[in-house]
Amino acid sequence: MPNTLAHYGIQAIGSRIGLPRLDVRWLLLAPVLPDIPWIAQRVHMTIGPVLNPYDVRLYAMIQASLFFCLLLSGPLALLSARPRLMFGVLAANSLAHLLLDAVEIKWANGVHLLAPFSWKLFSGGLVWPENAAILAVTGLGFAAGLWFCFAAPGTPIGFRILPHRPAFAALLLGCYFAAPLLFLRTAERSNSHYVATLRETGMRTGRPLELDRAVVIRDDSGARVRTFAREWLRIANPEVVRSGTYSIQGRFLDPATLHLDRVHRHATMLRQAPTYAGLFLLAIVWIIPGLRTASQPASTGKPEADLPA
Repeated sequence: MPNTLAHYGIQAIGSRIGLPRLDVRWLLLAPVLPDIPWIAQRVHMTIGPVLNPYDVRLYAMIQASLFFCLLLSGPLALLSARPRLMFGVLAANSLAHLLLDAVEIKWANGVHLLAPFSWKLFSGGLVWPENAAILAVTGLGFAAGLWFCFAAPGTPIGFRILPHRPAFAALLLGCYFAAPLLFLRTAERSNSHYVATLRETGMRTGRPLELDRAVVIRDDSGARVRTFAREWLRIANPEVVRSGTYSIQGRFLDPATLHLDRVHRHATMLRQAPTYAGLFLLAIVWIIPGLRTASQPASTGKPEADLPA
C-alpha cells in the first residue's frame, strides 16, 4: 500500500474537490479505512504475538478486501448525521484506496477486490514505493493534510443517534469482526501472501516464496530474513543483500533456508514516516476538541451548504 500521506494527496484532495465543505474528520478517515486491519496486525505483532500470526495475517487480509471495507463503512455512516453521504464517501474512498494500492509493485502482495467470492490478487505493479511520483503525491498529501486540519476543516458533520440505528450498526460491525473467521481456510488455500507455504514447514523445500518489505540482517555469520510471522530464515546467498528492508523472491532449499532469486531494497523511512505523520493528522482531527469542538449541537439532519443529502 502507498503511505498514508500519498493516499491523502490523491483521495483527500479528490474528496474535497467533489465535496468542497466535507468535514475534515471524515475527509481524512475515509482514505485510511482499508488499512485499519493492517494497522491492527502491526500492533498485535509488536505487542505479542498473542494469537497465531498466520491466522492474524489471513484475518487482516480478509478484512482489507473491498467487501469488508464496505461492511465497515455501514456502521460508521449510520452513526453520522449524514448516513447516505458518509457511506458514499467511505465506500468510494475504500475502492480508490485499493486501486491505488494495486499501482505499486508488491511481491507476494496485492489487492483482493472480489474477496470473499474470489481470492485472486490484483496488482498492476507499475512503480515501487520509492518512485518519484509516489514521493510527489506524499508531499502533496502532507501539505493538503495540514491545510485541511488547520485552515479549511469544512462543515462539521456530527453524530446523530436515531431509533434502531445503533442496533443495526452493531450488527454490521459484528459481521465485520466475526465473518472473516468463516473464510480463513478458504483464504489460506489460495496461498495469498504465501501463508500456506510458510505454515506448512514440512513441505517448504523446493517451493517458491515471496516477501513484501521484509527485514534482512546481514552480519559475520551470514544473512537472514524475517517473515511477517516473525520467523527468521537463513539466506543461502547472503552476498546479494545487506541489512535493511527488502522485497524478495526466492525458493526454499530446506525448511529454514532460502535462496534469493530477485531482491529490491526499500528506503524504509520513506514509507514509515509519512504513514505515521498521516495517522497523527487523523488523530488530531478526531481527538483534539479544539479543532472540531465536541460542544457544538448535533446536526439536525438538515443539509449543509455544498453537501448533498
